[in-house]
Amino acid sequence: MNLLIDVVRRRVPLILIVGVLAALVPIVLALRAPDTYRATARLFVATAAQDVVSAAQGDLAAKSRVQTYEALAKGDELMYLAALKSGQNITAEQLAASVQVAVPPGTVLLDVSSTAGSPAAAAGRAQAVADQLVTTVQQAEQPLRTGQPSIGLLDLQPADAGVRRVPRLQPRPIAEFAVAGLLAGALVAILIPARVRLVPRRRHRVGRGASRVPAAAGDGQA
Repeated sequence: MNLLIDVVRRRVPLILIVGVLAALVPIVLALRAPDTYRATARLFVATAAQDVVSAAQGDLAAKSRVQTYEALAKGDELMYLAALKSGQNITAEQLAASVQVAVPPGTVLLDVSSTAGSPAAAAGRAQAVADQLVTTVQQAEQPLRTGQPSIGLLDLQPADAGVRRVPRLQPRPIAEFAVAGLLAGALVAILIPARVRLVPRRRHRVGRGASRVPAAAGDGQA
């Protein structure tokens, strides 16, 4: 065990070099990649509350409903209809791969985001999914008898108002590659036999004019 620790300690430069080279991989790929944009449409779960008591009950209903709406937004049928509504030459599978649906903790908000190579494409995809979700919820919440739905979705922020460019350099993949590189470097350092030296020892050469044998203490004296 001590020998293994000693080998790793002596080969720390090798481990660091492999880790740095691994971290450079996502950096180079990100710098060479084209720009990517993310658009977000924000929806609000609204209720037909008219007083304080019904408002409190409506808030509980909205918090329970928002999880259901999130699941509906990721459904295959909704993605198919949204792909048709987007007006883009895109399949339901491609749309689902580019769309993320999230609920901010403790809220009754629903964020529908999409990434694409242009702001218009990203906004169009996110808005298509959001609009289709509003329509689907309206149909699902329709009372069995006559009347208006007591709960539904409102479009608070259209997708074209929430477009931003995605930063090319992301800390997470860089850190993941760096950690993987360090582990790989440590494995290589362990697998290389201990007797093999990556850096040869320096040899001290004696100058031409220097004497190899020291003079005796009494030389030159009578």
